[in-house]
Amino acid sequence: MFWKVDCNLHIQTFSPKHIDAHILPINQRRWCLIGFHGRPEGLRKQESWYFLKNLHARSSLPWVYMGDYNEALHSTEKQGGLPK
Repeated sequence: MFWKVDCNLHIQTFSPKHIDAHILPINQRRWCLIGFHGRPEGLRKQESWYFLKNLHARSSLPWVYMGDYNEALHSTEKQGGLPK
């Protein structure tokens, strides 16, 4: 992660599937940024959502999650395989 000179970024936790960072802008409110890559395997998707829920519960800071959740909301978003 690259960041601006006038902000501090503190990595809280990380893994091959996520980065959890606190952003500390000068003279502004601290917030949380999560970079995330969800599991693509259908049977393990619930693990991804459980993991995100636990990350969210660890901090009361305002947060932004970004990344690839490997989740389709509607059947029209996917091709092949079983319908959503």
